[in-house]
Amino acid sequence: MDKGNSREILLDIIEKNPGLHFRELQRRSGLAIGQLEYHLYRMERDKTIVSRRDGRLLRYFSNVSGNIIERNLAFYLRSRNSRILIMELIRNKGKLTLLWNSDDKRRETLESMTADSIVSCEDQGNKITVEFTDYKQIINFLVQNREKFLDSLASSLINLLDKN
Repeated sequence: MDKGNSREILLDIIEKNPGLHFRELQRRSGLAIGQLEYHLYRMERDKTIVSRRDGRLLRYFSNVSGNIIERNLAFYLRSRNSRILIMELIRNKGKLTLLWNSDDKRRETLESMTADSIVSCEDQGNKITVEFTDYKQIINFLVQNREKFLDSLASSLINLLDKN
């Protein structure tokens, strides 16, 4: 596999599966770890892709397709805590009131999602109202990309239903 072809294959994988992390890209591409590191480095340097840290993982996104809101939404759908919040918001037609205390673990996730224009929040002391910034755009993105996130969304939905 030549360098150009490897990068085309990687870009195709990343465009079809935004937010994959390094090990998953390695499994899907079949590239050796060193080769993958090299190609990802070059692709980021050339601004073909961008990466974003998610805890200990780096998640990769195409910089040539989609928009920033879609990239951010794909990022949050790949992360368990934010995916659960997104599923709860969808189940409640885009608006949700949460009871919480000041050390609630969701606070950091909500602050990040707010900074990335996925949700807006109105803090009212021990409760917070969370609303999608653009419910229609988010639902359209999910419908268009349902196969990409089907497994993670299905498991989140099942977990939500199990809690009820």
